[in-house]
Amino acid sequence: MKEFFHYSDEAATRLFELYRFNGATFVKVCDVHSGSHRSPHAFAYGGNLYIKIDGGGMYLFNAGSNDVSAVSDIGSQMGSRGIVAVGNALVSVGNMNGISIYNWGASGQTVRLLTSNTAEALISDRIWTIYAAARDRVFIGYQASGFNLYNGSTFQVYSLPDEVYIVGFFEYGGKTWVQGTSNLYYLDGDNLVSHVAFSTNGEKVYYDNGRLWAFPNWARATVRSACSTWPIRPSRG
Repeated sequence: MKEFFHYSDEAATRLFELYRFNGATFVKVCDVHSGSHRSPHAFAYGGNLYIKIDGGGMYLFNAGSNDVSAVSDIGSQMGSRGIVAVGNALVSVGNMNGISIYNWGASGQTVRLLTSNTAEALISDRIWTIYAAARDRVFIGYQASGFNLYNGSTFQVYSLPDEVYIVGFFEYGGKTWVQGTSNLYYLDGDNLVSHVAFSTNGEKVYYDNGRLWAFPNWARATVRSACSTWPIRPSRG
């Protein structure tokens, strides 16, 4: 499942719509939400598609009727700006400090992880992005110079002192790739390798079909920056 979202024009009311890509174009499925909110986030969990809107509640897509219905959050203390399924668990961040983890190990419980209760293994409570690489591997990026790899019980810490933000993660060529504000890296086993300089605006990158997309801050403030792309190629050796 891929997400393609944009910021709508500034208005008192915004209409969020769900579209399906049919291989050639996007076809509207239904309206989701109308309001003054931002930051829609779609995620699949338990065989269902959910859409969480920051400050605007959560919706379940009904495949039989091609519409949505309002539902309650899954677990307690659910974040709204980053949500990933890790097997039967749901990991979320946003609108709170730290990480909310629901149902890890089929516990049915919600656990809140903070720097104060992880023996300083969690780098920061200001989390920027999360990524599920496997059923037991969650990458956690920060508004800080490094990231964590979490396997459900322990944290591995990777330091990137020259990066302001850890912008995103993705899989390609059998490796996990890490994008900082200014550089792209990959993990070779447990070793972090610098691959190439690649500028971003510190907010988000998109990986799709062998290319990495970003919106660098190259243009003047009055002009929107052009989109920068980089063809990803596996490293030799």
